[in-house]
Amino acid sequence: MRAGYPRSSGSAEMIVACVLITHYRAKTELIRRPELEGRAFAVSDRSRPGSPVIDYSPTARGVFPGMTIQRAVSTVSDLTVLDADEPCYQVLFGRLLDSLGRVSDMVEAGGLGEAYVRLDGLERLYGGESGAVSALMDVVSDHLNPRVGVAYAKFPAYAAARRAEPMRPVRAGDDVGHFLAPMSIDILPVSAELKSALHRFGLRLLGDVALTGRRAMFDRFGREGATAWELSTGIDLRPFVPREVEESVVEYTTLPFATTSMEMVRVGLDMLLRRAFARPVLKNRSIGSALLESSVSGGEPWKLHVRFRTPVERWERASELMGERIETESPLHPIDDLSLTISDLGGETGVQAGLIRDARESGRETLVGVDRRLSSRFGGVRALHRAVEVAPWHPAPEMRSLLVPIDPLASDSVRALHMPASAEVRETTGEGERRPASLLRDGGWRRIERIDERWKFDLWWLPQPMSRSYYRVESSDGSLLTLFRDEVADRWYTQAA
Repeated sequence: MRAGYPRSSGSAEMIVACVLITHYRAKTELIRRPELEGRAFAVSDRSRPGSPVIDYSPTARGVFPGMTIQRAVSTVSDLTVLDADEPCYQVLFGRLLDSLGRVSDMVEAGGLGEAYVRLDGLERLYGGESGAVSALMDVVSDHLNPRVGVAYAKFPAYAAARRAEPMRPVRAGDDVGHFLAPMSIDILPVSAELKSALHRFGLRLLGDVALTGRRAMFDRFGREGATAWELSTGIDLRPFVPREVEESVVEYTTLPFATTSMEMVRVGLDMLLRRAFARPVLKNRSIGSALLESSVSGGEPWKLHVRFRTPVERWERASELMGERIETESPLHPIDDLSLTISDLGGETGVQAGLIRDARESGRETLVGVDRRLSSRFGGVRALHRAVEVAPWHPAPEMRSLLVPIDPLASDSVRALHMPASAEVRETTGEGERRPASLLRDGGWRRIERIDERWKFDLWWLPQPMSRSYYRVESSDGSLLTLFRDEVADRWYTQAA
């Protein structure tokens, strides 16, 4: 038996992998908002006094958890502040746990971004322990850069994950006490009060605690002190408690911008329903209920729960029934994502979808096949999308139409057809307004030769006001393009449409 490790209740020792996603909230925000890539931002908890920082991007140097937003902004002048969206983080973490569950049926959720997976018994299935670890990393998004540690109990596995580099797993090894000794006591799963007390007594490393002895730790700090000693020596007596998984299908998408448009919500819902019904688990099966929910900035999450009177076997019917409810229970505040949970799955219906396929469905399947072949050639990038009008009357071009993947199993989110791109513009002032004078393109500044058209709109009454000044211009290289100045954000953009 390996020193420091208790045996599990069975005859064989556990093999536990800890999958750790550091800065989980910040990485989730980067997935939701790709435009934040390379920018300094912080995630704050506005429900607590001072709106403390709870996570931050790598470029937010000098920012740390617990810092007030005021101090963070004074530390990094161009810092973007985001409100924490805990419901969204939990939904996406649940999807991560579901993905890990495809490798092992023994998955335990730790804190947000921290999961434990039993690997014992899977060696033959994956060609050894290293193969099982590789399978775990394969099901986690590359954007999350998972760190994986392996040991014979949860805490040593967590410690190994803390020492691992992204996508380079670390195993604790047999001499776990030696492995843990140089690590800080701050990684112990004990109360903040005990950690403060240990620091006051000069016990800053796990090795210091191990050398103190169990009896001394118990006498000084009580039962929690004895637990700290056990963990510091590699003894983790906590049972492995796998999560209970209800048979359900969960799909998620971000929206290109916050909206109260029911047309956009319907487009997002249809995409999620098509994606869910295309999954093998729902092949020839019915569903009994569906939960559509979205996070709302500064408010309670919006939820719409529909329990169907009779089981539903096609996504089109589910869309029709849920759409009727959306019209009467629409969100009161702007939403920027959608999560769909389908549950109460029935047995096989006995109706083979292939026998009632119409010409339009057959044509759609042909396009899906073409898209998948193109995707395999171009590194997974989806080539074919369907343009859907949602607000053709809107003065902002990106609000008028959405792009939805042709392939229902594509993981892509809904995108705007004409999304603007951030631009660097030098301004001049004339007739009481700030106009574009030159534009940074291809590494050099291009002078604006003339302005052909100007127009503006001001939707000041919206929950998120929108005010823009547009300019159709010709630059010194002969290019014709449309620029606009966002008067609310005080930034310039190029507009594709």
